[in-house]
Amino acid sequence: MNEERRHLCRARVSPDMVQITYEDGAKSPLRAHATFDHEAALQLNRSPDSANLQDYGRGLYDLLLLTDPKQNVSAAFKRCFDDPSTCVQFSIELFDETLAELLELGWEQLCDQEGRYLALESRFRLVRRLASLPPELGVPPEGPPRVLVVVSNPDNVESFAVDVLGPDGPQAYSFAPIEAAFLPQQTLGLAELFDALKAEGKIADYRILRGPLPPPHDEHPALLAGYPTLDRIHGVLQAAEETDQPFHIVHFLAHGYLDESGDGHLLLTDEMGDAAPIHQNVFQSLFPQRHQVRLVLLAACQSGSGEQGVGRP
Repeated sequence: MNEERRHLCRARVSPDMVQITYEDGAKSPLRAHATFDHEAALQLNRSPDSANLQDYGRGLYDLLLLTDPKQNVSAAFKRCFDDPSTCVQFSIELFDETLAELLELGWEQLCDQEGRYLALESRFRLVRRLASLPPELGVPPEGPPRVLVVVSNPDNVESFAVDVLGPDGPQAYSFAPIEAAFLPQQTLGLAELFDALKAEGKIADYRILRGPLPPPHDEHPALLAGYPTLDRIHGVLQAAEETDQPFHIVHFLAHGYLDESGDGHLLLTDEMGDAAPIHQNVFQSLFPQRHQVRLVLLAACQSGSGEQGVGRP
């Protein structure tokens, strides 16, 4: 994004008000505010019309920007579209953690009265965050990111079972292998994908932690030694930080489940390669604020089920 032509539109959302500031560097900032009914905003997601993107986008736009037209909030939004040669970062900042559920709103579907969508403009960058998060976490890394891929496929996964809360009460839950040890196509496919991203300059480098592969695949330069235990993952992340080669993205492919109380678990391994469930609170300990990890991807059973409350992903 061209720094000289980057504009910023910041929407600061509190329980009863939205404040919008538009800054372009050349002109005085345009500021506006309007009353805000966050319950009505959440109702948009629950309404039968939420699947209609145009109605949803216009409903959200009307709610946020036309509640009090005298405050010129819509004029600030209009500036986003005025100059097609500029790039605009549209920042949604929530100033009350009780509003965290508003992060799930389809902000990118905002559609103005002229039918213009944020999502259809490649020059827009939409950012949504809780303002209580340390601002330094939003600073992007210099240059392309480094990626750590963790593939957890316990050797005893087919004989391993856990207790979960089913429709008729507690029940045993079992798992199927993510990848056969002697058929490592998934890992090799990931390596091929990331090799291409590296060749295109989209990532600086990557490593894969998944346990040993059979020869000759065990000699792949991106493959890290050891099983994906909690301690091993922590060691890899910590060593990368200490050598000033930090990982910015961590991608997990593993089994996951919600236990009888609704708490989340990720199925990693122990030092022998057998299944080792890790509670959500323990998993969070992998990412202290001082680390430079910016994005964690979870591809796991129930990792996006929405069965948990907001704030407990």
